[in-house]
Amino acid sequence: IDGKIEVVNRSLENLLRCITGEKPKQWDLALPQAEFAYNCSINRSTGKSPFSIVNGSNLNGVLDLVQLPVDGRASDDAKAFAKHIQQLQEEVQTELQNSHDKYKEISDVHRWRK
Repeated sequence: IDGKIEVVNRSLENLLRCITGEKPKQWDLALPQAEFAYNCSINRSTGKSPFSIVNGSNLNGVLDLVQLPVDGRASDDAKAFAKHIQQLQEEVQTELQNSHDKYKEISDVHRWRK
């Protein structure tokens, strides 16, 4: 079990490193989005995401989150946090797509060799 936990931690660490970029000390702000992205990503071993295993179905997309309307009454801090969350979601989606493309390319090369 320890080995499996280490693999998950390493994956989350790499994801957080990609998300935080030049601001590694803000990793704690990115943790919920990284966890969500990880839980919605398809596992190579199971062919399913942790989210779909627990809930019985997957989301339509990795980060299909509904945008909440802004009514103008939010504080500046709340608006800044919402903007930060939106940027993180976009970055995570981009990084996951890049990772997916990389693994697909590697997989396709191995398929053609057989």
